[in-house]
Amino acid sequence: MIDWEQSAERINNKIRAFSSRPGAYCFWKGLRIKVLKSKVPDEFKRKEYLSGLEVNEKSVNNGYIVKADKNSGIVVKCGEGKVISIELLKPQGKRTMTAMDFINGYRLIAGENFE
Repeated sequence: MIDWEQSAERINNKIRAFSSRPGAYCFWKGLRIKVLKSKVPDEFKRKEYLSGLEVNEKSVNNGYIVKADKNSGIVVKCGEGKVISIELLKPQGKRTMTAMDFINGYRLIAGENFE
């Protein structure tokens, strides 16, 4: 299970290492989601994503979905004030899909949380 308290680099490495088996996963609204591909945005992008938060960055829990749109994909806040961008995922019992397909099909919006 993905621990959103860890750094973005550590989470990204875990996702790459376990992408095929057993898989790095998290939960969203009780649905188990296997994350298959992600990347860590550069420092400039990280600041851009986090500057969009309307509340203090420190008060937002890790696992918070910072962005969820066609341009950015799914951007999630991690430990150490960093973010990770999810590119490919697989909801439980469904096919593998891109972040954009997941956003459109499941109506994921920024402001929600991954567990």
